[in-house]
Amino acid sequence: KLARAHERLVGLIGQAHKVDSRHSQVQQGYVYLQQQQAQAAAQLDYGSEQVADLMMQLQHPETQLQPGLQMALVEQIQQVQGSTAGLQGVIADLEEQLLAWGVELSGAVQARRT
Repeated sequence: KLARAHERLVGLIGQAHKVDSRHSQVQQGYVYLQQQQAQAAAQLDYGSEQVADLMMQLQHPETQLQPGLQMALVEQIQQVQGSTAGLQGVIADLEEQLLAWGVELSGAVQARRT
């Protein structure tokens, strides 16, 4: 009986180490994703500023007289808008993963308290 109890104890300790390891990995991943999200948000802000600047250039009276420049500006605006749309998708995916890991982390913290 003692040997069986010892085996169970060793097994439980092994499981606890696995849980701790998973918790640590999720915590590190969570911090990394937060950094990625902040970078993507900063890029999104920069892209929005770029679009605003390009729109102002496009509306400038001198630009109105130059169809070639207008077309080039419109193409640039479309490119920046395309990349910012992609960033919005990336940010949404990051937020979804952060939420899932946040729930997992809070569950692990609650499990330790009980």
